Amino acid sequence: MKRHTHSHSHGERILIDEIAYASALRRVSPFWKIFVSLYSLLLCLISHTWAVSVLILCCMLTAMTAIGKTRWHHVIHLMQIPLAFVVLGCIMILLQISHHGESMLVSLHLGSWYFGITGESLHQFGQVFLQCLAAVSCLYFLSATTPMTELFTALRRLHLPAFLVEMMELVYRYIFVLMESASQIRNAQEC
Repeated sequence: MKRHTHSHSHGERILIDEIAYASALRRVSPFWKIFVSLYSLLLCLISHTWAVSVLILCCMLTAMTAIGKTRWHHVIHLMQIPLAFVVLGCIMILLQISHHGESMLVSLHLGSWYFGITGESLHQFGQVFLQCLAAVSCLYFLSATTPMTELFTALRRLHLPAFLVEMMELVYRYIFVLMESASQIRNAQEC
């Protein structure tokens, strides 16, 4: 059983690469995908409405699954990774501290303080949560449809500073080295 877990973690390590190489959108110009991804990301960050965030999220997920032929369970698995960080970050927006609990929808009274949720904080939580998920989906659209080697080549052709592209390549390569080291450490600890 432990052997199966180890091989599963090895498979997860290169999941994004496998998805990108298997994508039906792989042959589409990386420049077009960079443009669509960055334009959608910018629109998502500029707009502060739920409708735009939901529209971008749906469009990116549809592009990855219906057009790119990426399996839903792969997309859900990828989206779970940043979801924990998004939820933890947004919880700080949701919870409010006040001396007066009248404006709170739900509150907990401790001493002279009220800890709770207001209508405004709930609205802001939903807006930021959806905006973050939509932004993440834009980046996953690019990385799930474009192999990293093609992305680096496209960034060079777009005249991004060479040192920046080289740093991205180094980070990308060393992620695998670090993950392999972590796997070896885990195996040593289990032994």
